[in-house]
Amino acid sequence: SFQGTIAGLVAEGGHNYSELNVLNFAEASQAGAAFVRGTGDIFLGGTAQTTRLMEELSGYKVLIENEQMGAPGLWYSNAYVTEAYLKDHRQQLLDLTAIWQRTVRYMNAYPDEAFAIMADKLGPQTGSVWTVEDLKNEVPRLTYFPTTEEAKTLVFDLNSPASWKAVTDFQFEQAKLLGTDLSAVNADDFIVQDEIFAEFLANPTLQAYVDAPF
Repeated sequence: SFQGTIAGLVAEGGHNYSELNVLNFAEASQAGAAFVRGTGDIFLGGTAQTTRLMEELSGYKVLIENEQMGAPGLWYSNAYVTEAYLKDHRQQLLDLTAIWQRTVRYMNAYPDEAFAIMADKLGPQTGSVWTVEDLKNEVPRLTYFPTTEEAKTLVFDLNSPASWKAVTDFQFEQAKLLGTDLSAVNADDFIVQDEIFAEFLANPTLQAYVDAPF
């Protein structure tokens, strides 16, 4: 999943992906353990593993992160469904969008409570020992959760340099750097998040749910 990011990053530095020897692992924890044992010179993986390397072991340094990487450092988290599921359960997807946007409101209004829930869930899943303070320090540096209004201008306005379309176009360019032929693939054929978001905005019941007092 990092292949395109790596290709775009080395291209910005005037190099080619083929110059690297990239080892792939099924889990970030496996990659982190291999890195500690001396396999590889650079580790690119999960936040939890990176934090453990930096806090619990000596001699490791962060080379580059997030916006320092330029366009290759920008990722959107996405959800995928089959075309049949989209057809039969579209309202459910609108409901999930509303739940997520209300969650973002809650995170902004009550960060200590929200980060406590995150710490409780992430520990068993990642093998980390996140505390609420760890998350309060790390999450804002690594991840951004836009509110509904912010998403309208940042993600779903095609004039935004960080719009979903701009990011998708860049991902296609990265794929080309790796020799992947995407000439027969049209992003508009399978990306419907802009339609879902527009329908969510037009639904007064869901807007009322998002904005209701906690």
